[in-house]
Amino acid sequence: MSTLQLSFEECETLLDRLYALCFPKYQSAFTLSQEEEKFSLSLGSNQLAMLHGGLHACTVIEFACPAGVGKTQWCLHTAVRAVLSGESIGWNTSVICIDTETAFRAERIVEIICKR
Repeated sequence: MSTLQLSFEECETLLDRLYALCFPKYQSAFTLSQEEEKFSLSLGSNQLAMLHGGLHACTVIEFACPAGVGKTQWCLHTAVRAVLSGESIGWNTSVICIDTETAFRAERIVEIICKR
């Protein structure tokens, strides 16, 4: 209180605001699952069961497979689909792909977009 030169009531208000910013509000499992569905990109397949049917906003997913199975192509197609799907509903969507094999080609993204 003395360092910030605040009254007791002002300190309580400040702490309440800090707690509200730092700790998320309580949400039930049902509400969380609804939010997950709302902000996800459906994959249209249940084959990737670990992803619960889709890619979810603000998540990091690593795909590790043998070379030549199509990881890069799948990621590029999915990135294009995510951005286009986001734009269609008014979201400002961004996608980050981290390519550790230096296989990324911007021309490939253009080809994918043109074929859609």
